[in-house]
Parts: sequence; structure tokens; C-alpha cells
Amino acid sequence: MAYLNGLVGHNGGYGCRLYCPIKGRHKHGQPYYYPAFLIPDNYTVPGCDHPDYDAAHIPVATQGVNDYATNLQYVLDSTGETNYKRRRLATGISKPSIFSGLPRTLGVPGCFPADLMHLVSLNLTDLFLGLWRGTIDCDATDNRNDWDFAVLRNADTWKQHGAVIANALPYLPTSFDRPPRNPAEKISSGYKAWEFLTYIFGLAPATLYGILPDQYWVNFCRLVGAVRLLHQRSITRDEILRSHARVVQFIKDIHALIHMAFETIRLGPLCYFTQWTLERTIGNLVEELKQHSRPYANLSQRYLRRGEVNALKAMVPELDPDGISLPPGAQSFEDGYVFLPARDKSPRLMGPLESQALWRYLGLERGDNARVARWSRLRLPNGQIARAAWKEKAKSLNKVRMCRNVKLHLNNRTEFAEVQFYFSVIVNSVEHPLALVSLFSPPDPNMLEKSLGAVWSCRYQGAAGLRVVPIKCITSVVAVVPFPLGAHTQVRAIAERPHFIVEKMGLDVAYMGGHEEIEAIADEVE
Repeated sequence: MAYLNGLVGHNGGYGCRLYCPIKGRHKHGQPYYYPAFLIPDNYTVPGCDHPDYDAAHIPVATQGVNDYATNLQYVLDSTGETNYKRRRLATGISKPSIFSGLPRTLGVPGCFPADLMHLVSLNLTDLFLGLWRGTIDCDATDNRNDWDFAVLRNADTWKQHGAVIANALPYLPTSFDRPPRNPAEKISSGYKAWEFLTYIFGLAPATLYGILPDQYWVNFCRLVGAVRLLHQRSITRDEILRSHARVVQFIKDIHALIHMAFETIRLGPLCYFTQWTLERTIGNLVEELKQHSRPYANLSQRYLRRGEVNALKAMVPELDPDGISLPPGAQSFEDGYVFLPARDKSPRLMGPLESQALWRYLGLERGDNARVARWSRLRLPNGQIARAAWKEKAKSLNKVRMCRNVKLHLNNRTEFAEVQFYFSVIVNSVEHPLALVSLFSPPDPNMLEKSLGAVWSCRYQGAAGLRVVPIKCITSVVAVVPFPLGAHTQVRAIAERPHFIVEKMGLDVAYMGGHEEIEAIADEVE
């Protein structure tokens, strides 16, 4: 980014990529600046011994942007190398941005917004693992043995934690993309940004409970709640303020996080313009390279061919039809819900408790067993495919990525449930698509409060939680993962353990970008 925006980079005196007026500090005799809000004890480095910054009242980044043009000219007017270095240090600007040469832009450096992908998925995760594993750099005068937060420093503990993360694989739906591998084995083997995101902000809050000391765990959960809010496609003012308040409480010296809420107000939800799109484009273009001896000339031809194809699609839209065609046997309903095979060839008897759930939903008092034709899958409007226990439980745990657990908006409340199967009934000549689900228990209030909402801990209720709900109550597919064995759970049977919920971050934005879950029809119609 420093090559594009012309700023000094994050190790400079004014290292914020959003060009805010916060100045960093450096250690005695060291050239690198750090965005430390608080002045260290017994610290007398000239030019860096300014008073503490208040994280709750940090200047908005755009305040510095207003001075950018003046400061840039100040740097350009430098009279020599020494004068230039002095002015570069005083302004945080090393050169004009290449974008300054464009006739129309959103303004430099304001056109370079914060990037959720690198900040959250890579930089923060690297910091956390460096702290928890005790591998982060420190001065020779420091003693890692005193780090009570380095709970994964012990090799056996790190190995056990890695196994817990790897064992979550069967419970992560296929729509969660690349699941996190065992970090104890694969953290240095091309661990992907999406793996880090799911691992740290999805699984870690629950899997580190009882391991990370409470004061650090609660503070980590505070950040998790803020990050999850900022990954939403739409966000309310109250959610922005709540996210900012959590970040301020969490952080004192991780500078860039402070700007996230204000950037959301300035530009809209941050998940719209992260680096995910560009990184994917880079990956696609590299895959297309056919002449590695002249890569840039080759890429130019690929660009040209893409432009020609896009022009043809614009002139003849029929060349690029919208949507995905439905497979044979599928049945679509309003608002983008689609039943997908497998399906019973003929109606079958429901069990007594299942029938009671249906009669209760229809407001009928009957004692006989109902007959319905079951469906095994449901495509949701967000592109996810929800499956059902009817088919999924027939597979062994090591051969499944569970897609039968869903989030419901039911009676103005958020609920989570395991889908047993889908079906439809006709009432007054109108077909009603429904799902038989088993609701999970309400969240443990103590865990919910202690984690500031980051860990939704519930229990599977089986037959006791059977309900019939309209399919339109189903909003997404989620992961429901058993808590690992530890001091907080002594129940060894997986079905009896408390479970925690993991939702896919940025799901609605991924769907906007054209990502839909596509899978072959493996189930035969019965």
C-alpha cells in the first residue's frame, strides 16, 4: 500500500494508512515507530515523549486528510536529502501517489480505505497467536516465563489445541469454504486468510474458554463481537457505536482498529471493499498465465481477452444468463427458497412426536400420525444449501461436513435448530413449505453474558425440541460444534455436551459477489 499511497508505511512516525494525526513512538536507538497510545514509564526519547492518547477520543482519520495537500507540497519543496528526510518524518509522506495523476479520484489518501481482510484475518491473527504461543518478539530484558497469556507455549498444550480445531471439521458446513486445518501442524504451511478468520473469530472464543485466563479471554471476546459486527453487509448506527465501544475497550496500542467504525460511517460497511476481491483476482490471473518467460505481456493479453468477453456479454446478455438452473426434481417457492432432492417417492408416516409437532403447528387436535413426502435439502436465498438429518446422519462423522444446523428467525427471536427433514402440506388449496426441526436450548445466560455475546452455548434437545416451522424462518446454515472436553464440561458423550454456534462471517456479501454453494446431487430419489 505504501507504494500506491505514497505514505511512509506503518513503521513511520505517522504510520497510519488512513493518514490520521496520531504520531508513533520508537524505542531508544531504534528506527521503527510503533503506534503506542500510552507513553512508557521512564521514557525520554525526544520527539516521541508526547502525552498519552485517549483511545475513546482519537482524532478521526479524515482530519489529517484535510492537511494532506499542504503537507505533500511541503515535502516536494525539500531543498536536499537531509531536508527531505526531516520533512518526510514530520509529515508521514514520502512521495506523491500515482493516483494523484488521475483526472478524477476520491481523493488521496482517502481513496485508500481500511482493509478488513489483512487487518483482521492476517495481522490480528498473527498477533494473537504470537501472544498465546509466546513467539512474538520481545526485548532481551523481558521474560517469556512471566507471560500468563502465553497459554499455548507448551508443546503438548499447543498440540492438543490444534487437534481440537481439526476435530471441528465435520461440524463446519461446506458453505464455510476452506475449514481451518490443525494449526499445530499446518500454521506454517500456507495457512489461508479464511482459515485464520474461521479459526480465530469463529472457533477460538469457545475453544480457549477455560484455557486463556479470564481477563484476556473476556477482552478477546470483546474484540470478536466487534469484528463480527463489522463484517456484516448492512449495519445500523447502534451496531457501529457498539462495535467502536468494544474496540476502544479492547485496545490501547493496535492503532488501525480504532478507525474501523469511523471508516464504516465514511464509506459504508467495510466488507464491501476488502482485499478478498483483489486477492481472488490475482489468484485467477496467475492461474491463467501460460507464458512465464514473459508474464506481463501474457497478462496483458489475458486482460484484453477478458475485456472482449465482458463486452460481448454486455451487448448480448443472453450469453451470461443469471442464476443457476435448478436440477431435475427440484421445487422452487417464493423469495428464493428451493427444495432439492432426495425426496420420498410417496408420502410416509411421521412418528408420533413428529405428527404432534405438525398438528400443533396447524392448530389441530388430532391423535393420528400424519403422512408426508420428505425432502433432504433446501437452497436458501443466500445461496447456502441446508441439508437434513434424515440423510446426513446416515454418513459417518469423518465423511460429512454438517449442513443440517440452521439459524431461525422465529417469533421475533433468534433460534438455532437441527433440521430433521423438509416437506410441504396443502391447506385451503395453498401449499405451505415446512421443515421439521429440533430446537437447541436457549443459550447459557452466564456464558452469553461473560463472553459479551461472543459464545452462544446451547444443548441439543432431540425429540423434546421438535417443532414444525415455515422454511422462510430459516435464514442461514451454521456450525454447531461440541465444546471440547475440559474443566468446563465433563460430559464425554458428544450428543450430551454443550455446543457452541459459529456463523459464517461475510456470508451475505459472498452471495452478492456471485458465490453460491454448488454440489452434485449425491442422493438418489427414494
